[in-house]
Amino acid sequence: MRRFFVVICMLFLTIVPISTASAHPVPELGPDNPHIVQGSSNIKPSPPIIPEKDAPPKVMYVPPVSKPVPVHSNPTVSGSGGSPQQIAASLVPSGQLSCFDRVISRESGWNVHAVNPSSGAYGLPQALPGSKMASAGPDWQDNARTQLRWALSYMDGRYGSPCGAWNHEVYYGWY
Repeated sequence: MRRFFVVICMLFLTIVPISTASAHPVPELGPDNPHIVQGSSNIKPSPPIIPEKDAPPKVMYVPPVSKPVPVHSNPTVSGSGGSPQQIAASLVPSGQLSCFDRVISRESGWNVHAVNPSSGAYGLPQALPGSKMASAGPDWQDNARTQLRWALSYMDGRYGSPCGAWNHEVYYGWY
């Protein structure tokens, strides 16, 4: 970086007449200049996004790359114990529910039978392949509870929590 700075200064001095250059001296590197310190960088990395306890992260919405297309018209499944949102509220810790809701809303729009046309991802959590959800139950294709149990386990295992999954979703566009 210092070499680049020196080259730029030399180019500046060759283009600008000496009388103008002396009117605007180039700052010297060193401890006396608080803006440029020799051997260090003025650019500091951003701290990681860590959700506050029992609070969803403050994030910016990033639209999905492609929307899942429903295979069946009914997004809820009869006999599964309520709507997918009601089932999620019974499975997901309350402090993580809003993050879980954001991930599932963005991934599938809470449609149990959603299919991503470009990737083939399936269901509420958009598992790829969808058959991975069979580890949560044999009825994974139609049962919201099975899909949500799988999704919560996946988010906890891979990202530490649904809020960790949401942070990843916002930053990368997928979880």
